[in-house]
Amino acid sequence: MAGGLVLAGATNRGRLRQVSDVPFEALIPLGGRVLVDYVVEALAGCAELERVVVVGPAELSYLRRPPRVELVETADGLVDNLARGLRELPADEHVLVATGDIPLITPAVVEGFLAECRALGDYDFYYAVIPRDVILSRYPGARRSWIGLRDQPVTGGNMFLLRPRAALAILPLLRRVTDLRKSPFGLASMLGPVLVVKYFLGRLTLGEAERRVRSHFHINGRAVVTRHPEVGIDVDKPADLELVTSILSSRTS
Repeated sequence: MAGGLVLAGATNRGRLRQVSDVPFEALIPLGGRVLVDYVVEALAGCAELERVVVVGPAELSYLRRPPRVELVETADGLVDNLARGLRELPADEHVLVATGDIPLITPAVVEGFLAECRALGDYDFYYAVIPRDVILSRYPGARRSWIGLRDQPVTGGNMFLLRPRAALAILPLLRRVTDLRKSPFGLASMLGPVLVVKYFLGRLTLGEAERRVRSHFHINGRAVVTRHPEVGIDVDKPADLELVTSILSSRTS
C-alpha cells in the first residue's frame, strides 16, 4: 500500500473558534498536544502504510521529523487539499485518507479499517459508515448527524481508502459531495427523486444507495460498515472537543 494522507488544512472559522483562536483547526490544543498529532501518530504507527503525507499549514513543519511523515503546504479547500496530497503518492496504489480531526483513532483502528476494506474485494473507493449503535454503545456521549436508512441509522466516517488516479478523475463530483456531507437529504437528492422519496419514507437501504452511486456516477466503490466508532467521531464543535478530551484523559489515567 502506497501510504496515508492526512487532511489538516481546515481554517478555524467555525464553532471551534469559541474554544481556540488558532488559525487552523489542526492546531487546536488537545491533551497537551494539538488535534492533528493524534491522527498522524495513528497512521504513522500502522506498518502497512509506507509513507504518511500531511496536507496542512507551515506550523506543522515539525511533523517532518518522524520517519515516513511528509508535509505538503495547504491549499484553499478540502478537495483541493485532497488533490494536492494525492498527487504526492503513486496514482494506482491504494491510499488511506483521514481528516485531521478524528483524534480517537489508533494504529489498531487504522489496521482494522484496512482489513475491513480488503474483505470486500478490490475497488477504487472505500467509504466508512458507522452504525449508530456501534458509536453509542462505546461512546454514549457522542452527538452525530444520522442517516436514517432502513437497515439501521448510520453516520459517515472520516476515513477513506482510494486510488489517486480514480479520485483525481472525479474532483467535481467530490466537491459536490463534500459540500453536502452534513446534509443527508442533499446527498440523497444527488441519487434521484426515487431514492429521495424512499429515504423520507424510511425505506432506503445502504445497498440501494451504494448500487445507485456505482451505476449513476460510474464509480467502482463500496461502503464499509466499520465496527470502529472512532472513525466517525470528528471534532467540529466545542462539545466534540469536550468529549474527546474526556475520552483521551480516561485512556491515560
